Amino acid sequence: KLTNKYRIHLCFDNIFFDGWSISLIINEWQQLYKGKTLRQIQMLYRDYVIYRENIKEQKNIKRY
Repeated sequence: KLTNKYRIHLCFDNIFFDGWSISLIINEWQQLYKGKTLRQIQMLYRDYVIYRENIKEQKNIKRY
């Protein structure tokens, strides 16, 4: 008997994803499934790393 029901099993290692990240991925997946578009990413991970490095440099300058 054929049905239109599907089941997807997702398995993530908690080293790569935490509870917040998995929730975010599932919510975005649901939005895409419903035909909605996702909001534009405002900051890339690269931008975040540069931002953090700048903070470290500023803290190092303040120590001296």
